[in-house]
Amino acid sequence: MKKLNSILFALTFCPLISFSQSISFGPEVGFNTILLQKNEFGNEFRLGWNSGAAFNWNITDYLSLRTGVYFSQRQKNYFGSDTSELNVFGYDLNDLGIPGADFNVYTKTAGVTSQYGIEIPIMASYNYKGFSVFAGPYMHFMVRAWTREKTETIIPFLQTFNIDSLDPTGFISFLFPPAYEENFTESSSKENLRTFDYGFKCGLSYEANGFRTSGYYTLGIPDYRIDRGADELNNHHYFSFSVAYLIRTKKSGRSSFQ
Repeated sequence: MKKLNSILFALTFCPLISFSQSISFGPEVGFNTILLQKNEFGNEFRLGWNSGAAFNWNITDYLSLRTGVYFSQRQKNYFGSDTSELNVFGYDLNDLGIPGADFNVYTKTAGVTSQYGIEIPIMASYNYKGFSVFAGPYMHFMVRAWTREKTETIIPFLQTFNIDSLDPTGFISFLFPPAYEENFTESSSKENLRTFDYGFKCGLSYEANGFRTSGYYTLGIPDYRIDRGADELNNHHYFSFSVAYLIRTKKSGRSSFQ
């Protein structure tokens, strides 16, 4: 009976063990190509780092599991605008009813948020003669954020009407805000930024003599913000390119039972 059990165990697990071909790992260095905005003059792209340690488990000659741990930088831009009324001592100048006079105050905001974090993909790969096609899910854990913001304030009435001409002493103009003003701010706050992101990755690669070049496409599922309000979905999606040097362990094509 013991001999029969040993034979059955060998017949069951030997094929599985023989599937294990090799394991390869090594450093991988690359960058993310991030589309920040589209306009009539063309597209604006930014580059972000995407580097770390790659790990491959070759299950068969054609099928492998592809994963790793990477430090990834992603970016998002945002815009906002607001219109208010020009007030002097609480009095709304629009109530004067001057034809053609624009007493509104226009505020425009533009900012770029960089999110730095750890990314872990888990992808199945089909391999043939050095070429690979792969796809699978990923997880991204944000560890740091950095936001740069520019705010412009424009008052058309004060741009077209020189108040200083009425009072060279500057006393009257002191009562009004600047006709045009720019403010720049920077912040490391993570407020309203999603610290855990997930989605799918896919791509192509070619490997020869231990060196591997890869192209990825990343598609996030949730919005990069926790609360996007009435805005449209704004998820992470970008292309990446990388070069890796992989160290391959000794093949184990034969089972220890054979």
